Amino acid sequence: MEESEIGMDTFRSLRDKHHLPLPIINYDGSNVIVIFPRTADAVKKISGKEAIDKLNEVELAGYDFVRSRKAVSKKEYADHLDLSDKVAQNQLRKMRDLDLIGDNGEPPKSNKYKYVYKE
Repeated sequence: MEESEIGMDTFRSLRDKHHLPLPIINYDGSNVIVIFPRTADAVKKISGKEAIDKLNEVELAGYDFVRSRKAVSKKEYADHLDLSDKVAQNQLRKMRDLDLIGDNGEPPKSNKYKYVYKE
């Protein structure tokens, strides 16, 4: 990105325009490795999390949304993906059961309850 003079702002606009997944950031000693997957299948292959293979394309988009926001409510998730409350709840439960996301420790019926991305 530096050599081509394309900054993160440019990448963000391209990501939104072309509906690309979020980059995957890893650390290798003192180096930061940033991988820019182009498809949902690419995310599955390079994420390093076997449980991601159990997500369908819509669920993977939802996982990407949780990852980008770090913490989301069921309503935020449902609104972003244009899902019914029940479908959103089922998808979030599946991701939590697969140990891809957790929660913020609030009681589940609390207005402050959020689903949280696990690094």
